[in-house]
Amino acid sequence: MAKKYHSTVSRRDFLKILGLGSVGLGASAVAAPVIHDLDEMIASPQADFNRPWYVKELDKPTVEIDWKMMKRFDYHEVMWAAGLRKAWGPAQYDKIQKAKQERRVKFIKENKPGYTLRDQALHGSALWAPVSFLGPQTAETPEQLGVPRWEGKPEENARMIRAFLKVHGAAQVGFVELESNTTEKLIYSYDTPHFYPAFSRGKQLIFTDVDKPYETETERAIPKKARWVIVYTYECLTC
Repeated sequence: MAKKYHSTVSRRDFLKILGLGSVGLGASAVAAPVIHDLDEMIASPQADFNRPWYVKELDKPTVEIDWKMMKRFDYHEVMWAAGLRKAWGPAQYDKIQKAKQERRVKFIKENKPGYTLRDQALHGSALWAPVSFLGPQTAETPEQLGVPRWEGKPEENARMIRAFLKVHGAAQVGFVELESNTTEKLIYSYDTPHFYPAFSRGKQLIFTDVDKPYETETERAIPKKARWVIVYTYECLTC
């Protein structure tokens, strides 16, 4: 009996998505096999995170970190939130922003390359988008489908997540284990608001003993049992 698969993406397309294109495939690109499902995608070597040969991987950083001195950072203080206004002072900041907007409108009227109305629409559409703390929640859960949830080893989970995120545009994908007295301090104390410009402080991020994350008008709760964070980068075309 012939095997039946779900989710079809060719190996050539998958490698193109990963940024390798067809150049590195050589003559075999013509007869590239089909990746039929997630299992085959996870098995691909591109689901690995292989650094260049000259990068050494160590269990501990070569520079000592004094975690007692480190505190969780408030996103409100970053440059593109309120940090720049705080550094320049409100009067100087408002003066510069007013001049910037006047010049922007002037350039739009002059159809200056990069500042035409269409250019500005493209730039504005990619500049900011609201993100839900709990995610869009579009996929049905195993509980909703009435089936057992999928269980895998940490290594299998890592490969699956890396392959999934690369298909959706991520450049690099890594994982960080949270510890209360060290790496947990890398999580913002206050998150970014859901609007731009972000001059007001976002919701407080708290770690608490709950089964599932939740969000209120003032807080975003992270379960204390959630000890792993997925970290990824992507190439920004408008930065």
